[in-house]
This record gives sequence, C-alpha cells and structure tokens, in this order.
Amino acid sequence: MNTLNIITGEIEKRDFADMFHVYADETGEKGDTKSITETGYIPPTQQIKDMMQAGIRLAKERRARFDSLELNLAEDEEPPFDPTREPNVDLVDVQRAHHRAQANMKEAAKRAQKALEKAKTPSPTVPPEGEKK
Repeated sequence: MNTLNIITGEIEKRDFADMFHVYADETGEKGDTKSITETGYIPPTQQIKDMMQAGIRLAKERRARFDSLELNLAEDEEPPFDPTREPNVDLVDVQRAHHRAQANMKEAAKRAQKALEKAKTPSPTVPPEGEKK
C-alpha cells in the first residue's frame, strides 16, 4: 500500500501507517459540497457590502446566542439596549455620559426640592381690588 512519509514527502510502499507515514489517499483534499465559492473578479464594492452584511449577521447571531442566555429572555424577545455593543462606542465615553446623567438628576432633584419648599412657604396674599385690610 502506498504511504506518504510526512517528513520527507516521499511516497513509500508500506503495509501499515504510523506516526511518520499516512496513507497516500488520505492526503488529498475532500470536496466540500456545502461551501459556495465565487470564481472570477469580485469588485471591491461588492466585497465591502458582503463584509458589512457578514458583520451584521455576526452581531445578530451573537445577540441571539449569548444575550438571550445571560438574561433569560425568550428567543423572540429583544435584549435591552447596550451602548457598549454599538460600533464606535468607547466605554470611557459611556461612563462619562453616565456620570453627566447622574449629575443632571441630582441637580433636577435639588431644583424640585427647592420648588417644593417654596410652594410650602406661605406667600403674602394681595387682597383683591376694592377690599381693604
């Protein structure tokens, strides 16, 4: 039987294969009937579109596979918005926006408290016209 010596690359006649020899018919590539390949020239614009679509499919697959498992969501339910999963978003920018939002909420709470205190204090009443005090 023909074997291929993987060190020298020569075909040798042997009765068995070992760690240095493999059967010669096992070295060929197996045909993959599931893959679809395009032959010929593919314009760069088409390549870019294909890569962008692949990225979108990958993001959807990751969201469906991982987010729904971590959050115990149903398959048809959308996970909550996560800004860190969006393109061109830096985690530092997200933290800064979070801190700004917290500061704005504290400031709004202070203004609301002042307005409530102002509403509780009695204001001097002005008597209607024609009436005297």
